[in-house]
Amino acid sequence: DGDGDGDGDGDGDGDGDGDGDNCLDAEVACDGLDEDCNGIIDDIDEGGDGFCDCLNIGIIGKKGFAPASNFEAFLEGKGTVVERTTLENPGDTVDAAFLGKYEVLLVEYLPRALTAAETTAIHDWVASDGRGVITLIGYNFDNNNPAPERDRANGILDEFGLAYQGGYILGQMTATFVPGHPTTNGVTSINYIGGIAVGVTQPGDNTTIATLVGNQTAGVAHQTAEGRVLVWGDEWLTFDSDWQGYPDVEPFWQNMFNWVQPQDFCQVIE
Repeated sequence: DGDGDGDGDGDGDGDGDGDGDNCLDAEVACDGLDEDCNGIIDDIDEGGDGFCDCLNIGIIGKKGFAPASNFEAFLEGKGTVVERTTLENPGDTVDAAFLGKYEVLLVEYLPRALTAAETTAIHDWVASDGRGVITLIGYNFDNNNPAPERDRANGILDEFGLAYQGGYILGQMTATFVPGHPTTNGVTSINYIGGIAVGVTQPGDNTTIATLVGNQTAGVAHQTAEGRVLVWGDEWLTFDSDWQGYPDVEPFWQNMFNWVQPQDFCQVIE
């Protein structure tokens, strides 16, 4: 015993670097381990783009009406695993086993309401397991009636004391970002069309990150004891038109993913 590297010299040095520990100089794989002993699991960024290569992203719901190839290429190009489940097929169920595959869940247009068991599973996955959720709204797939998609999204948000409130905000405008929060660093201008305002329904650790004309809230960042939720009141930031016309879209997405993901996993230290 006491010979961690197995060469019989009794040095207790599991990695053979002579320092007497089992730590490597850097992470070696997306394997759920903290090989370099810096307190962060799988913090690998081979491309040096500030985006963790080991992040697993689940998307539930349908994409919007306009092409979104730039957004999809952004996610795939960052070295992440990205899987979409539309919730339209028999057996599409959001439970602990489903959520356990991911670190971040992106919620787009929900074609059905989630059950109480499903929303509770998401809440526990965030609050207890330290995972992250980003929600979008404004898809308008219900004949200009905001209630179906708003109420379905709120089934998830109610668990966190948050809600989309009111109807579609018509007309094109630009969200004004509130400085000082990690999600707004370097972000000044994001397009906003036909979204729904974000509201807080219960006291909590909430930060307004962006507002609209009329002092309506465009986005809220919410923290639980372990995990995080980012509620954004529109979906246009997924569309190619905005990726090509608004340079802040990409850094905003990167900020959001970096903020909501587990803080002890896959955080890139620059």
